[in-house]
Amino acid sequence: GSNTKQLRLALDKSEKQLARLQKQRALIDDAINELSGSMSAVRQMLAERSAPQASVAS
Repeated sequence: GSNTKQLRLALDKSEKQLARLQKQRALIDDAINELSGSMSAVRQMLAERSAPQASVAS
């Protein structure tokens, strides 16, 4: 009956919302990976800059 229609409609809406959230999660994962990579590169640059200064000082 109409209850079945409502349930199907609710399920359809839920599936669309799930797909949206999964796309968002993929974009967020990409952004996290990109940011983490950038942070690693900056840490590496800082490590390279501080290492020679330490050896010059000693």
